[in-house]
Amino acid sequence: MITVATDAAESVLAKHHTAWLEGSSRSNMAFILGDWGFGKSHIRMLLVDSFHGRKIPYVSDHVDGKSGSLAHLHRNVPRWLESLHLGPYTGIRSVVEDALNDPSRVRDWCRKHNTWFAWQLGNAVRGMEWAWDLVPGHQFQFPDSSFNHMKALEALLGSAALLASFSKGGIVLLLDEAENVSRQHDIRGRRKTYDTLGRLAKVSHLLVFVFVTDRFYEQVRIDTERGARECWTNWTPLAQEFVNTIYSIPVVTTPRLSDALAKDLVGKIAQVYGQAFNCKVPPRFTELVISPWKQTATKSVRLLVRITIDALDRIAS
Repeated sequence: MITVATDAAESVLAKHHTAWLEGSSRSNMAFILGDWGFGKSHIRMLLVDSFHGRKIPYVSDHVDGKSGSLAHLHRNVPRWLESLHLGPYTGIRSVVEDALNDPSRVRDWCRKHNTWFAWQLGNAVRGMEWAWDLVPGHQFQFPDSSFNHMKALEALLGSAALLASFSKGGIVLLLDEAENVSRQHDIRGRRKTYDTLGRLAKVSHLLVFVFVTDRFYEQVRIDTERGARECWTNWTPLAQEFVNTIYSIPVVTTPRLSDALAKDLVGKIAQVYGQAFNCKVPPRFTELVISPWKQTATKSVRLLVRITIDALDRIAS
């Protein structure tokens, strides 16, 4: 109801998703690029709404520089699988038991796959209650060691492959604020993050949308130059490949607001607000809000929304 100027970005991302489903995509990863407060999270919410309505399996998460960083895959995967969405169902257990609702087919899939994930999932669907605690990989969170990374990744890949076998394509992974790679303590954590992104980009049953600011590319540039100077010592081949080929990964940029689009956005917000709170908006309200926003250095979308809501709150009170 308040969205403006996102049609082009949504169309590109939809085509990327369709190509992934058809197996014709040249990349299973895409970046959504925009500065802070310029609509990345709004596009993420639009994608989530679309996936929810079309019953497409997805996980939406925020990346940070500490325990939620992509360097700690063994911490992330259990959280991702517990928040896996498919239509109205949330969590790997609910997805398997309620959304898929075909235990015999799930058991057949488990018998055909000689993996730890398939074994534990098979136990779970056969009625062993304790196995549901193991399927998402919670046991891999401790000890906090890198040898658990690949074990946790197996749970994610197994879940995606299972959903793909039910003609769901796999899992769409939405990773917001990935520029927080720059907040990791040192190069060791960032190398692990690049390795993780490199691995995720190569999984056919995963479609990964990574939301970043220019700070992400700047950090990759700095680390790439350092890696080359040090002859890529302690870099994994996947991490090295990821930073060296990052510009081949598709990028969708968030739209910039022109004065006309800004007026359209303010008008839509005012209309929704007026209907929700039975509030009469003054005739020149849009011009009064736009004027101070145009004087700001960034002309951020987030700032415009906040100025608009604050002005409406004052009128309503």
